[in-house]
Amino acid sequence: MAACWGRRGCCAHFGSRPSAASPCLLLLLVLLLLLLLPLPPHSAAAQAAAIPDTPVKILMLKRSELGVFTPMSIAFYAGLHASLRAHNSTASDDVRVEIVERETTLDDYVTVLEDVMEKEKDILAILGQFGDTSVRKVLPVLPRYDLVSFAPITGSSLVRGWNPNLYFVRADPAAELLALLRYAVMQLRVLRLGFMYLQGVLFGEEEYEQAHDVLSAMGYDFCGVFAVKTASSGEADPNEFDDAWERFAATRPQAVIVFGWPTADSNRFIKRMLTDRRTAGAYMLAPFLLQPFVLEHVARCRGWWCQVCARAGDHDGDEPAGEGRNVRRHPALSGGDAGLPEEQRAERLQGHGAFPQ
Repeated sequence: MAACWGRRGCCAHFGSRPSAASPCLLLLLVLLLLLLLPLPPHSAAAQAAAIPDTPVKILMLKRSELGVFTPMSIAFYAGLHASLRAHNSTASDDVRVEIVERETTLDDYVTVLEDVMEKEKDILAILGQFGDTSVRKVLPVLPRYDLVSFAPITGSSLVRGWNPNLYFVRADPAAELLALLRYAVMQLRVLRLGFMYLQGVLFGEEEYEQAHDVLSAMGYDFCGVFAVKTASSGEADPNEFDDAWERFAATRPQAVIVFGWPTADSNRFIKRMLTDRRTAGAYMLAPFLLQPFVLEHVARCRGWWCQVCARAGDHDGDEPAGEGRNVRRHPALSGGDAGLPEEQRAERLQGHGAFPQ
């Protein structure tokens, strides 16, 4: 079947045999074909031929006993898989990323790694190790297989420093500490700055020494330091903890840098700080490692205090006690010292003048 348009009109003549096409129509067909030539083909065979043929294998060695870091690891691996799927597991035009996954415990970490490397000899990197101990365990193994630990999630500064087999993408805890010190001095401009750390763990003691040296060089010092020795069970002696807390809270810090390892003692300190009226209005400054735990406790204590004050009818003036409000004798919500009586605010500004206003 064909349609032919004559010169004198647009009447179409249908028949069983095709008729001669006009020169204009032939010219249009040629131009259309020329326009389509540069476009890439969309056939299935062409798509299959466009798949990258250079595989790059990455090992994800997941630990099954991360404890409090389990939600963080789940989120990390879920985001990784989502990113790879969004990019069709390709890193560039001719590179295809292949993930090799294994699960292990800390005791069998090195054994499982060596077993995987004997079977998969073309793995280039271990992605997203969690924990300082796991990174320290594999340090002697990485050069043997020419491996790189990429983007490990660590808390202390012990595994930091130049190493051709380690590639960090997060800030060093020492750099985080300097940023928190600068924020407390230059932005908050608090008069009294406190520090919290735990003894006998991988995290906190070295950072405290660094912070003390930095402030001493500036002619300042911490108004109070909370430090207790953590036992192997993760909890310090209750009497020692209470005594250390009373000495620390008596200094009435306006801001506290918290560098305690995520244990029961750190949780207890954060809860005490949010519920004790001597420290409830202070700013709490924490590194990346502790932020999930700090935010969780802030949310819990905020909800608990709002419920208590709502039942007692103890509101700050005619302002309802709720999120974003100042509750009398507990300015843990937004506003800080603004929720304290005038004489108590003046009391908090006396003594231990560590920083200029």
